[in-house]
Amino acid sequence: MRSVPCEPTFAMNAALNNEPSFTQDQSIALRQLRLRWAIALVLNLPMPFIALPIVGSGWINQQPGGVAGQSMALAVVIGLAGLIVGHIARNQAYKAHWKGDVIEPAGYVRGNTYFFLALTSAALMLFGLSISGGWPAPTFAAAPILIGLLIFNFPNGRPMQPAPPRLLDGDSL
Repeated sequence: MRSVPCEPTFAMNAALNNEPSFTQDQSIALRQLRLRWAIALVLNLPMPFIALPIVGSGWINQQPGGVAGQSMALAVVIGLAGLIVGHIARNQAYKAHWKGDVIEPAGYVRGNTYFFLALTSAALMLFGLSISGGWPAPTFAAAPILIGLLIFNFPNGRPMQPAPPRLLDGDSL
């Protein structure tokens, strides 16, 4: 008869300490997704600081005043469209990979990648709008919001974990 070592495993320790335990697939998915998140953040961070010198240097003709308001309205629409499209795409990927009360690692990576791509695409469109229009305000107005949304949606892997048991009425911790 083969003996089994009595050492507690990582999953047992995590369960005892109420910490989430990740399988190897979940850990790999989380690592991949955090890399994609960092790439999206690195792409978004310098955009306003690149747009200002290009527009301010005089290489591009400045827009007349009336077009500036239209550019800001377009910036708001593009930013909201990126947010809405990203959330819808992420939720659809989550629904396709929903098993029980968790999302499979492949669906978690795919859904969040769609969300990061939608936000980064919106930021790139706003950057192009600023450069082509000669007015950096759309990039400066929307970039902090899009970067904030990326930071707020840091991949923590929680959707890949089972939900904690809910307390019933009258129960206490």
